[in-house]
Amino acid sequence: MSRGNVDQYIADFEFLAQCAGIDINDPTAIRLFSEGMPFSLAESCIKLEQPKSFKQWAKAAQVQQRNYILIQGLKRSKDGSTMTRPPLAQNTTHNPFF
Repeated sequence: MSRGNVDQYIADFEFLAQCAGIDINDPTAIRLFSEGMPFSLAESCIKLEQPKSFKQWAKAAQVQQRNYILIQGLKRSKDGSTMTRPPLAQNTTHNPFF
């Protein structure tokens, strides 16, 4: 799986399996599919989703990849490595209600 694009990985795997005449629900094909993704992604799929069929594996990979991206975004926000909010503009009207 290159560049974290799980949707492209799924589409490519399905296409190549079809070209080779391989049943994507065959246990060997599913093993190859899971081994082609980063270990941490496959591990999350197994631990949290327990997929059995190719369709279940594909869906689990998409869900877990989305979760990973969301978590990384939260980490960056907490670490302050994202752009911080600009300072509030100074009140120049001298109105105590603004």
